[in-house]
Amino acid sequence: MKTYSKLVIYLLGTLAWNLLSTPAEASVVCKSGTIVNHANGQLDNCILAKNLTVQVVVNNVTATVPCKANDYVTFTGKGMFQNCRLSEKIQILYGNSAGTCEKEMMVHISKDANDKQYLSCRY
Repeated sequence: MKTYSKLVIYLLGTLAWNLLSTPAEASVVCKSGTIVNHANGQLDNCILAKNLTVQVVVNNVTATVPCKANDYVTFTGKGMFQNCRLSEKIQILYGNSAGTCEKEMMVHISKDANDKQYLSCRY
């Protein structure tokens, strides 16, 4: 019975890790005629036909990013979310402190020289 319990805990832990490690999960609905693809066929950018909620993991912290319809959303060549205009206010973490990104701000994911990711916002 102990082995079974350990296996279940291991599998649940693995499942949770896989879910939290997913860079971005979203179903993107673009306005007709606005889709631009990268050379590899991945979506580069488009104008959103409806609001989009993107779940991103930045340095092992999950964030929900609400993107505004009728504005651009962009992705990297690997299909990872890059930026959009916010449809509502969100809280984001900066190291050990939190900040606020107001509605209508652009939110952006970037990397530093050490490949550490940052979620930031600006007007």
